[in-house]
Amino acid sequence: MEQQDTAKEEEEEEVDYDYDDQEEDDAGDGDDGHLAPEDLYGDLYNEEGVSDELQSLNVFELQQKASSLNKTVQQLQQKLAAVAAERDELQAERAILVRNMSCIFKTAQLEIQRKDEQLRELRQPRPGLPPS
Repeated sequence: MEQQDTAKEEEEEEVDYDYDDQEEDDAGDGDDGHLAPEDLYGDLYNEEGVSDELQSLNVFELQQKASSLNKTVQQLQQKLAAVAAERDELQAERAILVRNMSCIFKTAQLEIQRKDEQLRELRQPRPGLPPS
């Protein structure tokens, strides 16, 4: 029995359970053949705790969303361009209408002045006619 205990003690001495004693730059297999704890599960999860499969799935979903959003942006840009063109047309039409209204107003003012002058002339007494 003592031989078995001695053999177990020798095996325990060979196994190094304390990874903190290893150098920090030892990223792979150590000289003793043991993996560092971060390398033991390195292929399963990344820093955020997401597996590579989930991460690639998330990347695919994000690419699809980005593609969809890019299409939406293009559609909105086309609508914006159409609305901007319509706005420009309406502004040009407004400018024409304002100019036309101004011309009509000036014409009306001149016509009123002309009629006032005609009325004044008609109201003036003429020589040789009896006053009314």
